[in-house]
Amino acid sequence: METEKVELIEIEKPGINRANIGRSVGMLIGLIIFIIGLIFCITIFLLIPGIFGVLIGLVVMAKNVPKAIVKCPAFDFENKAAPPQASVECERCKTNLPIKWTEAKRGFWMRSVFSKQK
Repeated sequence: METEKVELIEIEKPGINRANIGRSVGMLIGLIIFIIGLIFCITIFLLIPGIFGVLIGLVVMAKNVPKAIVKCPAFDFENKAAPPQASVECERCKTNLPIKWTEAKRGFWMRSVFSKQK
């Protein structure tokens, strides 16, 4: 059985665009549910609903992480990957695609507002 070498794919971390704005809002809603669940857990009377709130908030946040599109070099198939992942498996050919995340190139406004320079 021969193994093929798969090249490292460089992908920009997903920024805020039309596709990811819904995911960002969903992640914010999950964070709010998580915080409310933690507050409920602090009170002894609302412990059980608080536990469910924490779990539901974590699931909503995990499902709504902004994702970037990774194209499989063999089949040109689009796969989605979240930024902390080191690799993604192609859904069509089941090949493991290694990913190197790079910082997104920002426009003038984003550079000037969020730059770390003094």
